[in-house]
Amino acid sequence: MKKGISTRCVHAGEEPEPTTGAMGTPIFQNTTYLYPNPDLPKADDARVGDYYIYTRYNNPTVEALERKVADLEGAGSAVAFASGMAAISTTLLTIAGKGGHIVSARDLYGGTYSLMRDILPSLGIEVTFVDTRDAHSFGRALRDDTRMVYCESITNPVLKVADIPELAGIAHAASVPLVVDATFSTPVNQNPLSLGADVVVHSGTKYLGGHSDVVSGVVATNDELAHDIRERMIFLGGCIDPSAAWLLIRGLKTLELRVARQNVTARWLAEYLEGQPKVRSSLHPEMESHPDNELAQRVLRGGGGMVTFELEDLEACHRCLDAFEVITVAPSLGGIESIVSLPVDTSHWELDDEELASLDISRGHVRLSVGIEDIEDLREDLLRGLDAV
Repeated sequence: MKKGISTRCVHAGEEPEPTTGAMGTPIFQNTTYLYPNPDLPKADDARVGDYYIYTRYNNPTVEALERKVADLEGAGSAVAFASGMAAISTTLLTIAGKGGHIVSARDLYGGTYSLMRDILPSLGIEVTFVDTRDAHSFGRALRDDTRMVYCESITNPVLKVADIPELAGIAHAASVPLVVDATFSTPVNQNPLSLGADVVVHSGTKYLGGHSDVVSGVVATNDELAHDIRERMIFLGGCIDPSAAWLLIRGLKTLELRVARQNVTARWLAEYLEGQPKVRSSLHPEMESHPDNELAQRVLRGGGGMVTFELEDLEACHRCLDAFEVITVAPSLGGIESIVSLPVDTSHWELDDEELASLDISRGHVRLSVGIEDIEDLREDLLRGLDAV
């Protein structure tokens, strides 16, 4: 019988270390191994990454992390990276191949969008961007040379929800994989592979680590594709350091506890903000007023810890943020501390007004990553900010 999510967060992928009996996975902070290793005989059909030889290829601490994420996502294998962008770029390059075409949702993290808009075309990989909410547009954009369909489970920053089952059906009808960035949803709120996706990627820097102290990324998929992605990672060099892998393992142990609390707090605060006269709009997937609420109930187990609300203009946003005492003004998200940022100053700073409008992003949008602080303290801080507007 499959164990519960919190139990698997704690135990999956790990066993007491056999030499010392240590309960936690040690940090194997070494670069190289005996070769051939007498305790790990190399099978005739073994492939690079299947055995320990050099930490850029594989490492016991990293391997424990990968087993844990694979278990949480219901995947055959996982591959860990030095950052979320390393995970995304390596996955895209592996699947798209030379001269391939990608159909992607237009609503993306700014770094992913810049990669697809500016860098991949220079490598001969074309990308067609479509509306996350228009599943049929994905089908219309498919071509004979399309190699994948790509989306984010919950978009950044206006929290649109992707219809993964429908997009998977569209992708599979064309015999291409669906790749989903599930950073915002986490394995607690959604498992894209169980909904039909073929590959799931995470910026481990965010919720998986959860303490704003490690930069990392992870990809989870079937064994064969994971091997191909690992092989590409080995030669591109985006491997994760064992110490960072250990921090991610530690963070994952409390993932369910953190996300469960953030789900509840974020929804409550979003509904509270919706009732404030200075707030033009408030977004959270579990709110009835959210355009994708019905879909969210079908594809998500929780709405996540992100809230996006809109004030009159950028000047009002700055006055609001300057008044906060508990909530920290900073980039990134997903940590135990509540962090607020303005998309036009951070994740989407490269986009002009026309591009922002195409994504339904205004210069008055505020993105709040809800932490685990007391809900009343966060409410008071938000009210303090709004009073300054």
